[in-house]
Amino acid sequence: MKPVHCLILAALVGSLLAGGASALAANSTNASTAVVQPETHVIQVGDRLSYRVLEDREETRILPVTASGEIETPYLGKFLVAGKTVAAAARDLKAQLEKDLYFKATVLLSVEELAPKPFEMPHVGRMRQISVVGQVRSQGVQDMPRDEKYMLSRAIIKAGGFSSFANGRKVQVVRKDAEGKSVKLTADVLSVLKDGKMENDVELLPDDMVIVPEKLINF
Repeated sequence: MKPVHCLILAALVGSLLAGGASALAANSTNASTAVVQPETHVIQVGDRLSYRVLEDREETRILPVTASGEIETPYLGKFLVAGKTVAAAARDLKAQLEKDLYFKATVLLSVEELAPKPFEMPHVGRMRQISVVGQVRSQGVQDMPRDEKYMLSRAIIKAGGFSSFANGRKVQVVRKDAEGKSVKLTADVLSVLKDGKMENDVELLPDDMVIVPEKLINF
């Protein structure tokens, strides 16, 4: 697969961009090369991202998005990016770097290669799978049963349940529609597990990504 060219510049650029981030998508004259829009492309497990912090003066690193939805970055370590747009991930990386390590961080983040589509997988008859990332006790890929519905609440239980910091009322499901565009659903899974409100459950589809966010405030 040819690299997919897009560029995110998440940095302070003069007084007009102070505290903000800008995003640029590189155009391509090659019709066979897709152009990813940084403000709309949602990062998926299996994507390969190009990452660089200009202030480090180091070479660009190619970082795969692992089954846990994270990339392994220098200094910050594992950083959750799956379920975010490229632009949002760049802004979050910039903010974390400037909080912990840098006075100013110029983050360059781009999609080097998209995750393979199901029909591009190298083996035939692969298992139907979904992935669960974020604030659960056991992140990773789960096999789906072939002859029955696989519900979101069941996937959370199989992942060991919510962690202490999970926001179980705003669990996200990211999937591709018929046109290949990312669609995001939000479900109150805590009400399903705790209160038995089964109408709030969501039936999962193959290749769905389940993202359990962190609570902003913990009491």
